[in-house]
Amino acid sequence: METERFSCTGTCTRTGWLVAGGWRLAGAADVVITVCGTGESESNYGACSSSEVNFLTLYAACVDPIRPCNFYIGDAKLIRYVDTESDVISVIAGSRYAGDADGIGAAATFGDVYGMACTNDGAQLYVADCGQSLLRAVNVRSHAVTTVAGDGTQRFADGIGLECAIYQPRKLAFARPTAHTAPPTAAKPAEPTVLYITSQDGIRQFEIESGRMTTCYRTGSGNSQYFFSGIATTPSGHLVISCLITKSIYSFDPRTTKLERLAGTGSIGFADGPGTAAKFRKPYDLAVVDSERVTYVMDSGNRRVRCVTLPESLFVYRSS
Repeated sequence: METERFSCTGTCTRTGWLVAGGWRLAGAADVVITVCGTGESESNYGACSSSEVNFLTLYAACVDPIRPCNFYIGDAKLIRYVDTESDVISVIAGSRYAGDADGIGAAATFGDVYGMACTNDGAQLYVADCGQSLLRAVNVRSHAVTTVAGDGTQRFADGIGLECAIYQPRKLAFARPTAHTAPPTAAKPAEPTVLYITSQDGIRQFEIESGRMTTCYRTGSGNSQYFFSGIATTPSGHLVISCLITKSIYSFDPRTTKLERLAGTGSIGFADGPGTAAKFRKPYDLAVVDSERVTYVMDSGNRRVRCVTLPESLFVYRSS
């Protein structure tokens, strides 16, 4: 597993790099262009063009799976939709005020939108509201926002829907489909749709259909050295996770709860090289690229994007 520098600063997604003040795309020969954002921090709240929009704090991004040239942005307490074809950037939910109100569009309020993930059919956008310790869902057609998990307290508790507690959720990733393709039967019902969440209290698992929140890996008195942030899934069913305390990148197997360090020494710094010899300062977020078998890591503390080659075993599909 090798770690190396890349040619721009930000968070790698399927469409580009999220950077402070705007959205930039890396194309052929590492050409970087600014797609939207003026660089000014005075946020505007109405629909506007890419050359007019001001972002406040860019925490999250998520590609629209139905129209993958477009994407959602978590801008502090707002959720924006970027339509690159029409050059219109609109606010679909949230306002300038912090809160936990459900509602439609601007009637809904958020604390801080730290993570987002969209369902494969593009109908629902799930939001990690770190500021309110809630998991929210946005209907992308009606712009209705609903709290689906968490009671808003900064504590730990598994449970159903609003009965559970999730302490400052940060990043989200949907589980990959398993290798089998047989239709559901009475003997083998359809698998639940699973959303993985990193939070202050560990790695959580939320089943969309039942609303059940369970714990995959708990950080507590015995595991207090871990504070997970970025998360992505691989074809094998493993998670790739970044840790802000140990300054490292890990693979995690939800089935066995085995956590394995892939890159990072555990000490702060900057160094490229073989995985466990490399050093990070603040590996805030990451994205896995299957075709390259790598994860791109936003090392915000070093103001660099790093590239970590992943083990081949993480890209081998396994049956359920």
